[in-house]
Amino acid sequence: METELKETIQNLLLQFMQNMHEWEVMCNDIAKQNELSFEEQFNKQKELVSKIFLNYCTSRERKNSRPTTISYGNEGSYEYDINEEEITDIVEEGKDRIVVHTYREVPMQEKKQYIFLFKKGKWLLDSKKRYSSWKQKWLSVSL
Repeated sequence: METELKETIQNLLLQFMQNMHEWEVMCNDIAKQNELSFEEQFNKQKELVSKIFLNYCTSRERKNSRPTTISYGNEGSYEYDINEEEITDIVEEGKDRIVVHTYREVPMQEKKQYIFLFKKGKWLLDSKKRYSSWKQKWLSVSL
């Protein structure tokens, strides 16, 4: 794989993760806004995450995942944290598919895969998987 392409994919993932981290922080702030109803909080959180997905992710239905549903971490256990999750490998699995492998120790040891597809003239994040050592296989998880 060309160094330039590898850097492009790495930067895309890091930008996505940073945006998602900032979104998680904002979600916690929105949840503290007692003047907003639950529905108003949900709609505000969904609007923000939808913009991130529009920029970085493939356009497809995600019934049980963001941005359709809302879930986020708290201080000390954010799902997205570029200071905790390290890119360990980037593998080209075809001309239109690249898999980024990551590892994270805190809050628990996890191996993940982020799958990028080349669609509409650009690289977009399509899905994420987590390795289950108990099941000895990769499992799809919410982006």
